[in-house]
Amino acid sequence: MSADPHLSNRQKTAVTSYATVAKNKESVEDIVNRHLPLVKSIVGKIKMRLPDHIEFNDLYSVGVAGLIAAVQKYDPQRNQSFSSFAFIRIRGAILDELRRLDWMPRGNRAQAKMLQDTILTLETRLKRPVEEHEIRKELGMNHEEYAKLLKKVRPISVVSLDQAADANSEDGAPLKDAIADTGQAAVQDKVETKEMIGLLKKRIATLPDAARKVLAMYYFEGMRLSEIAAVFNLTESRICQIHAQAIASLRAYVEKVSQ
Repeated sequence: MSADPHLSNRQKTAVTSYATVAKNKESVEDIVNRHLPLVKSIVGKIKMRLPDHIEFNDLYSVGVAGLIAAVQKYDPQRNQSFSSFAFIRIRGAILDELRRLDWMPRGNRAQAKMLQDTILTLETRLKRPVEEHEIRKELGMNHEEYAKLLKKVRPISVVSLDQAADANSEDGAPLKDAIADTGQAAVQDKVETKEMIGLLKKRIATLPDAARKVLAMYYFEGMRLSEIAAVFNLTESRICQIHAQAIASLRAYVEKVSQ
């Protein structure tokens, strides 16, 4: 899973911006090379939950292209660090490529949608977030069967925050709008994004304690699933299940409030 740490000649010529705003007078190539470990880190975290036939180096190349695009489009006048801006661009480029490849079997997508619909139905009925045992009962599954289901739909969580609320749709508002750069967005879009962020924060606060902590550790502290498992003294597989169910619950909620 190694990747070339240097830029190709073609990539070097593609970089044309941000050199003039580097505080330490780095060259553009130096700026890009300095952030290549960020690309590798993002690719590594995504690759962990993808099928083996998806090559690390292929995703790495796409990530480098996303980094170069970040260098070209970064505006230092906005109140955002280059690293944060680059993170979004790199990850977005990789996830866009995965969606283009359509690597997820349709059967798994259908099961992910089924799980999401089940959660939505239960939460509409009970008017609160549902527990795992309630979902299993509704689906008529035991622990082992439910664990297998979560394992099948788990890779969808890689792109779940960057896709439309409907897992089977290529259209609709993506959840990534909640963190996307809105510098040139319409006022109405900004208001809607702010409202969605507020709703998601409230929703996350109602999730079980374990789910909240897993999401915080994974998305905000950048911890790997194995590291989170060590903190909880649980297996990595169990942490994956908690993560997948939490994401499915959030997706169901977003679909409901978006209707």
